[in-house]
Amino acid sequence: MKTNINAYIKDIEKTIIFSQTDKFGLITRANESFCKLSGYKEKELIGKKHNILKHPDMQRSSFDKLWKNIEEKKPYRILFKNIDKKGNTFYLDSMVIPIFDENGEI
Repeated sequence: MKTNINAYIKDIEKTIIFSQTDKFGLITRANESFCKLSGYKEKELIGKKHNILKHPDMQRSSFDKLWKNIEEKKPYRILFKNIDKKGNTFYLDSMVIPIFDENGEI
């Protein structure tokens, strides 16, 4: 039986909190679970930097490490302290994974 990878990915995205950015950190996608948690509609997030959710307690060094790993084409696990649209704090234990094109570039 041949599995449709796109259908498989859509099923996975329904069970996790998911967002995607371009290489500049601009949000390109956010699933329903992410939107519910953050309080934003997807259209409010698209094109915005992910730091729209950044809590002031998050240290710059955490993001420097994250981007260093991504630039090295490695995943990075991080606990994000965020602020939702209403100003409430929430945490996400996250795995940030680079996505590669057909040439192996991010």
